[in-house]
Amino acid sequence: MKNYSLFFDDDRFDIDIVQRDKKSKLYELYFDTDSLFILIPFPTNNNDLLKVIYPKKKYEALLYTIKLSILRQFLFLSFIAVLISLLFSFYVLSPLRHSLQLLEVFIKDIIHDLNTPLTSILINLKMMDAKNEEVESITSSAKTISMLHYNLNAYLKEMALEKEKFHLKEVINEQVAFLLRCITILTGR
Repeated sequence: MKNYSLFFDDDRFDIDIVQRDKKSKLYELYFDTDSLFILIPFPTNNNDLLKVIYPKKKYEALLYTIKLSILRQFLFLSFIAVLISLLFSFYVLSPLRHSLQLLEVFIKDIIHDLNTPLTSILINLKMMDAKNEEVESITSSAKTISMLHYNLNAYLKEMALEKEKFHLKEVINEQVAFLLRCITILTGR
């Protein structure tokens, strides 16, 4: 003969011994209106079950504190993840930011270096009254450089370029005429 003794000195649980019925399943959690319970086979008798009861209010309070703890941990870890992401993005984008600063300094230098000779060329071409192909070619080239100078300056100041309507055919004819003048000058024909 074996001797068994069970002790539940914990005030969180209540214990009851109940008769086994055909509907009851062992080791499943059941819900009543005011408690949770589980049925465990009683060691001495096959028809008796040990009913371990846990109050529903305590269960809901414990569940609430666990949910709140998980929510706090999730928010904290999300904050850490966002912070790390921001730091890495700043670290990754710093070479790009440095390159843009170098590009801005380079464009400022180019604009400054182009301004004086370009102005001198344009003024001298206006003072010349010659109407030959070489002067027209130089005038066209100076205007192209002047437009590039204006575009660089507009890019640097981040100002919106004015919209301008133009005929594509005129632009193409002007560029073809410029190339033909250059070819005739180079070939000497």
